[in-house]
Amino acid sequence: MGSSAKNEESTLKKIWHVIIILVVFILITINYTNKMHKKAENVVINRYMQIAQDASRQYAEKFSAINTTAKMIAGYCSNSEDHQNSTNTSLLATAKDKLNLDNGYIIDQTKSVIDSENNVYPSAKDIIPFVEFSEDKIDKVNTVTSDGKLIHYILQPIGNLNEGAVVLVFSNEKLSSISDVAEGAVYARNIAYFLLSKDGTILDNAGYGTNIYKVGSNVFEALDIDNLEFVNITRNTFLNNIETGVSGNAEVKKDGGSSYIVYTPVSEDDCLIMLMITEKQMKARVKEENRYTAIYLWELIALFIILIGYSIVILIQGVLKLKNKSRTLTNRAETDLLSGLYNKITTENKIKEYISESEDNKAMMFLIDIDNFKKINDTMGHAFGDEVIKSVGQALKAQFRASDIVGRLGGDEFVVFLKNMPDNETMMKESKKLDLLFKDFQVGTYTRYKPTASIGVTVFPKDGQDFETLYKRADEALYRSKNNGKNQLTYYNSPDSDKKEGEE
Repeated sequence: MGSSAKNEESTLKKIWHVIIILVVFILITINYTNKMHKKAENVVINRYMQIAQDASRQYAEKFSAINTTAKMIAGYCSNSEDHQNSTNTSLLATAKDKLNLDNGYIIDQTKSVIDSENNVYPSAKDIIPFVEFSEDKIDKVNTVTSDGKLIHYILQPIGNLNEGAVVLVFSNEKLSSISDVAEGAVYARNIAYFLLSKDGTILDNAGYGTNIYKVGSNVFEALDIDNLEFVNITRNTFLNNIETGVSGNAEVKKDGGSSYIVYTPVSEDDCLIMLMITEKQMKARVKEENRYTAIYLWELIALFIILIGYSIVILIQGVLKLKNKSRTLTNRAETDLLSGLYNKITTENKIKEYISESEDNKAMMFLIDIDNFKKINDTMGHAFGDEVIKSVGQALKAQFRASDIVGRLGGDEFVVFLKNMPDNETMMKESKKLDLLFKDFQVGTYTRYKPTASIGVTVFPKDGQDFETLYKRADEALYRSKNNGKNQLTYYNSPDSDKKEGEE
């Protein structure tokens, strides 16, 4: 091949290299732009969520103040034989005035009613036909419709519901309107605000669309929710969040356009704040946020520079993968697959390692044997027996420190080795904790079974200064537990005993 041909080939290679680098750079730029757009979108959503939460707090504080007042008046009533005396009705009138309520009522044992203006009614149903007296109404803002008007009421029993109740009643007109929140948040103008009950009934509204989403109507029906396409979450998740009072946001699509919904509960009450943002409004806000992304331009340049070190990163990743693979193989070799604990060999080696390095530090060995395990296998099946082993392994691992040694020696025999025990009191405490674990331990989902365990305990270095001696004496202690009726913990020598290795 001639020199010209070689140069041409070299030039083509360089061109291809430039093209490849250019393509990579373009892809990085596009990816970077998408990320910044998503980041700006998340910032906007979070700001709308903050506005919703601020509105929620305002309502929650109002509701909480009314509920606390109702409890206080109910407490005064319970301390007097005549629940409807002048002192209590005076408190009712003061509450109505200070909290800007529609009315307040005291209902006595006979279900007769007196209101904040001392008007007396023979029956609660005559004046409060929408109140259903039940335990699930207590400590909640209960919203009902009466004559086309949305009414909130808070019910507090006087002692119990059979002795009477205090009911404070208020409508949205008496609360700080949600429009006050809308007007106070410059960032969130020109969007729709709703105070909703959990079934979607609109209790209050502000912003755009108030002629469409009217108070008293159902927002989900108005949105035609069954025909909306949910982008970031499912429809069922959205409805479940509303029902259970979980904050969140949803992007929905219909007829080719997008809208964004932000929602948050009002304290523990059965209502929530919802904001609806149009696609146009969202794009305008995202565009505002992206104006400030110029300061991140250096990040894009840095990404281009990083390409130069790409090969080095690949090498490092290869080394890390090899290390991770080696670590994974080591873990598999050390782990008992059924229980998830250390296997017999690893358990023994780790205990021996600790003993060789910590001659002056106290430690405890628990040898655990599940009672009647053969009977469990014979009567309930080996699969259930495996479930018992697995559950015991999980319980033991969760009970102790990550630095302690917890292993399965085989069959139904387990070892727990607690390192660095500072004193006898701590050892007694840990022993009791393990003993109690098996007193109320259950296994099985459909078939419930309470396995028990016999436990033998030795203390290092008092009961033995090597693994074999500690294990042998723990086994002797376990044998005593079995002979004494099982389901108990037995020390080879009590931690408080003065006996040492070799003494009888």
